[in-house]
Amino acid sequence: MSRVPPRPMFQKGLKTLVFKPARAAAVDQSCKLRLACCDGPDAEANLCHLRFFNWAGMAEKPADYLGVFACRSCHDAVDRRNMRDVSLWTFQDILRALGETLQCQFGSGIFTTRKERQ
Repeated sequence: MSRVPPRPMFQKGLKTLVFKPARAAAVDQSCKLRLACCDGPDAEANLCHLRFFNWAGMAEKPADYLGVFACRSCHDAVDRRNMRDVSLWTFQDILRALGETLQCQFGSGIFTTRKERQ
C-alpha cells in the first residue's frame, strides 16, 4: 500500500504547466541521467518528465520543471518502456539528473528567480 496520499480533487483536470523554452533547451544538451544504457554524450536529448509521487495523473505529464534532459535509451528506462532496463536506475540517479538539469536551466536563463526578474 502506498504512503503517498491520493491526489486532491481540486487538482484533477488541471492543465499542466507547459514551458516550451524548457522543452526546446533539451535539444542542445547532453543526457544528464547517464544510466548504463545511455546512448552517450553526443546523443540528442529531450525532456524526460518524471512521473513520481502523484505529480501527474494517468495519461498526464507533470509540469516541465519536473523533467530531466535524457537521451532516448535513458528516457525509455525511466518510463519503463523497455522492461530489461527497469533495474538500471535508482532515485539517486533521478535526483542527480534533476539537479543538473535545473542548474543548467537556471544558468542559461530559461528559469529565473523573482530577484533576477526585478
